[in-house]
Amino acid sequence: MLVESNSKYLLKKARAKAKMIEYNVPEELHIKVEKTAEDLFLIAVAAIGNMSVDILSKEKGIEEITNKYKSVLEFSSKYFDSYLNAQLDEGADDYYLLLGAVAYFLCDYIGSSKVLINKLDIRYLNLGANSIENALAALLQDKFERCKVVSLHKEYNYYLELLQREFQVFFKTGKYPSDYNIKAFRKMIYGGGTDLELLLVDAFCAIYYLKTYNSAINLLPKYTRLNIKILHDVVFNGCLIKELWPSQKQLGEKGIFAGKSGVIQMPTSSGKTKSISIIIASAFLSERTSLGIVVAPFRALCREISNDLENDFKFNKNVHIDELSDVLQKEELSIDKYSANEKAVIIATPEKLIYLLRQRTDLIEKIGLIVFDEGHLFDEPGRGIVYELLISTIKEYLPLDIQKILISAIIPNAKELNDWLNGESGIVISDNTIKSTEKTIAFTDWSKSEQKSFGYLYFINPENPEEEEFYVPRLIPITELGKLSNERKIRIFPEVDFKKSKVLNNDIAIYYGLTLCKNGGVVIFCGKKDTANSILKRILVLESRGYNIGSLLENASLEEVGRISKLIEENYGKENDYFLSANRAAFVHHSGISNGIKIAIESAMKKGYINFLICTSTLAQGVNLPIRYLVISNMYQGKDQIRVRDFQNLIGRAGRSGLFTEGSILLTETFVYNKRNSYYSKAGYKWREYKHFIDNNNSEACSSRILFLVKPCTFKNNYTLDMKKIINSYYSTNDLFPQKYKNYLQKIKIEHPQLYNDIKFVIDQTLSSLGAIESFLMSYLQENTWVECEDRIHSVLKNTLAYHLATLEEKESLIEIFDVIGKYCIENVRDTYERYVYSRSLLSVKKMLYIQSWVNENLDEIIVCDSTDMLLSYVFMVIEKVYDNKIVNNIEFVECILNIGLMWKNGNSYFDILTYSQKEEFQILKRGKLRNFDLDDIIKICDSVLSYDSTVIISAIGEVVSSKVEELHQINKVFRQLNNELKYGLEYGTAIILYDLGFSDRVISQKISEFFTSNKINIFSKENAKKQLIKHYDFIEQILDDYPSVFKDRLFNLL
Repeated sequence: MLVESNSKYLLKKARAKAKMIEYNVPEELHIKVEKTAEDLFLIAVAAIGNMSVDILSKEKGIEEITNKYKSVLEFSSKYFDSYLNAQLDEGADDYYLLLGAVAYFLCDYIGSSKVLINKLDIRYLNLGANSIENALAALLQDKFERCKVVSLHKEYNYYLELLQREFQVFFKTGKYPSDYNIKAFRKMIYGGGTDLELLLVDAFCAIYYLKTYNSAINLLPKYTRLNIKILHDVVFNGCLIKELWPSQKQLGEKGIFAGKSGVIQMPTSSGKTKSISIIIASAFLSERTSLGIVVAPFRALCREISNDLENDFKFNKNVHIDELSDVLQKEELSIDKYSANEKAVIIATPEKLIYLLRQRTDLIEKIGLIVFDEGHLFDEPGRGIVYELLISTIKEYLPLDIQKILISAIIPNAKELNDWLNGESGIVISDNTIKSTEKTIAFTDWSKSEQKSFGYLYFINPENPEEEEFYVPRLIPITELGKLSNERKIRIFPEVDFKKSKVLNNDIAIYYGLTLCKNGGVVIFCGKKDTANSILKRILVLESRGYNIGSLLENASLEEVGRISKLIEENYGKENDYFLSANRAAFVHHSGISNGIKIAIESAMKKGYINFLICTSTLAQGVNLPIRYLVISNMYQGKDQIRVRDFQNLIGRAGRSGLFTEGSILLTETFVYNKRNSYYSKAGYKWREYKHFIDNNNSEACSSRILFLVKPCTFKNNYTLDMKKIINSYYSTNDLFPQKYKNYLQKIKIEHPQLYNDIKFVIDQTLSSLGAIESFLMSYLQENTWVECEDRIHSVLKNTLAYHLATLEEKESLIEIFDVIGKYCIENVRDTYERYVYSRSLLSVKKMLYIQSWVNENLDEIIVCDSTDMLLSYVFMVIEKVYDNKIVNNIEFVECILNIGLMWKNGNSYFDILTYSQKEEFQILKRGKLRNFDLDDIIKICDSVLSYDSTVIISAIGEVVSSKVEELHQINKVFRQLNNELKYGLEYGTAIILYDLGFSDRVISQKISEFFTSNKINIFSKENAKKQLIKHYDFIEQILDDYPSVFKDRLFNLL
């Protein structure tokens, strides 16, 4: 069935009308929709009817039927959705909601179907179809088996009750409903029912069949190759999954749920976490393993996966979800205490897991399943090398038959990655045709109306950006702002300069946030956290100039906003933009916001308690938020343009399935769209850039950061940097290199001043990444000479993605680089045991040699340190020498970090530390001038310098010290305690245990800890803490009443 061009035109007009209502455009400006648009109804209804009949005939497979009708049903669902939102037939909302939900369901937009159908109250639904409509709505709401549906038509009622009982029995026992009863019911309606009843009974019977066909009861035995009795708890008693979505069915068909390895590209919001849970459940139930590992590159993502898995496996107390801390130190693993019939899932970052595997080589033998989430980050600066080397290690040791899954929303070259990870035995699943929700993309630009300039939104076809689908007129007016004292200049909002073709302060993005938050979650994406903070400041300035920003608070929960504001106050104090804006329901989410506050903001957004958020790249790091509108100001992160695949990952976050039927991406860079056809102009160039980003086919392949080491790096003016030559010089000239490098940079500054910063950044970044390779190779250099180790190192290298992707010439260069690094390691660390010790750190050989020398000279003084304060004060002299951090380099007197560290580790708030630092006049270099520390400086020092950099260094010092003393020496315990205190910013003991349990804010964990301490309750482990929290539930709940609800949720989940 084809949709004619005239029908598509009429649909565009209906969608335009709906958008004008959505964006609050004055009614007199609304587009007129022809009466003939109602004719689209016939197309939509016919599609539903025809597909339902085909499904019930069972002459073809479900997938074949779905593919046959998919495009026309997508058209139909858009029609019903738009017609409803355009208010073209007032009084018929229930009718369009029901038919829209049916159309969405039949074309596999299950989440969108739920959005529409959940707006209906079945109790009051009456379309005059003798309660068939109520049964259909209950079926789509997943309530049919427990919802009382009564029809006044006696025969209808008989069959509805019969079908309901059979449905109940199916989901309790697995006994399939009778086809005979479905056919008899349908035959009876066809014998004397109305046209509406005929349509609805066809839809009801088809969806009734699909609900059983797509159920976990029906599909999981086939997909997992396990008997229904073995799966009993999963499909009947659990909360893991009831109905499989299209992407999950693909995984099942390809054998992933039966234990096959693979590389999987799954669109955001298409059921990825549930798929991981099924993979784990299948591995455990089939007894293929008792240990599964999930690796996620971000702490926040680890936390989210852990929470989801805990919920999915609540039905089985023998499955334990163990999220590892970030602290790089020896620790007891829960799996060592579990009995033979218990199973465990370990969730960790790549850095933690690679550290753990070097400590516990026996662990690899126990792994029977490993899942790598966000598996597209191997070419990321920083963690990319560690992630790749981790997988290379796994490949080196794990047998081929162990299930390995790499999963991400964006893997353009999935086959290449699968060939590397799994070889011929692996499965590739990459399907860009699967959509969880519709996405609309719109450009903002200016147009004149009645001699005034207004901002318009132009919606384009994402499949063909040159095609304008419709526009929303006069959306953004220019408003004169109030003047502050002694001001003469007129200020406007948005602050637009038509002469320079520029809008300042991200005002367009702010306008969208203020006007659209009433419709759902608005997220503004910024390339840098400084930009995000400046938007907060601008919002406060607008309020001070009399502009109404009250919509943010009007569309938020006052209670939750107050709770988050209180948490911010107790962490940061009141005199900062984070607190002031939070009280107005404006929040930011970036790396400069402490963990507990980010968790509270994420939770509030998910629950709909707040509807406005400003994010940086943290948005693309796997955290799922209910975003209806994603506002993007430009395609840059700092000076660098973002990648196409990152843009695609971003826009995939908009329109979360099950919450919205559509996600809107609003591009706010004006003076582009209306001048796009001026080919040689700046606007023409930018337009071509935008088109490039919108096309998913332009997504960059996932590559390797290690491979970057041997690839030519080309800058503007075709200046090429030979990284291999620089790396060779770094290792061959050793102590002379710093001066040679300094001379080289000075030459660049003279000959290519415009490239100086970029070249220095790339070289510094590359050199800092070499430490990860050195540390990795150390664990393999366990023979005395290079000749004895050479083959092993080459074997390790050949397991990397870099080597797999490299050309023949690049492979030779990689071997050369690894030979250089390997020889350097052996020549400088002669003792094989010392190499083993070095491998257990994440630092470079040069840093470890310095630490080793210092420890040798100071061991007697180190081992008498009997407190963490004393130990930190003593070892800080080496820590400050090893720091490689831009923040530290800009601090006037680095010694001040020690004073801050002592306050931080003992639990002082950021505000208290700031007050102390300002009193002591600690200063940092900013824009060429020394300035007193501000709150953001304190957060960076605590959360980055102390919590990460310092703990990595202290862990390395501890490894060296531990190698020189007895295992039970008290200094090992002090090092462990110090590392924990610096990682969390809490005193060792109860507060840290509580933080790890999910009360992951320093204020919150200390508040609960104070209750236990004051009541003389000893907390010594996570299990003990859980018992005491449950025992004293009412008291703890009372403590948490004043704080964000996410922490009470965590308490409740312990029950």
